[in-house]
Amino acid sequence: MHSGEMEGLHVDVDTRADADDYVAGRIDSHELVARARARYGLA
Repeated sequence: MHSGEMEGLHVDVDTRADADDYVAGRIDSHELVARARARYGLA
């Protein structure tokens, strides 16, 4: 995320929260992808 932000990209609050859940082990990679797909209407 930091690298992207250095390039001018913005990570929204919901995406950051999902990433935090993944890093903390509260969700797995499948759930992370499912949340992102749902957020952007790709479910």
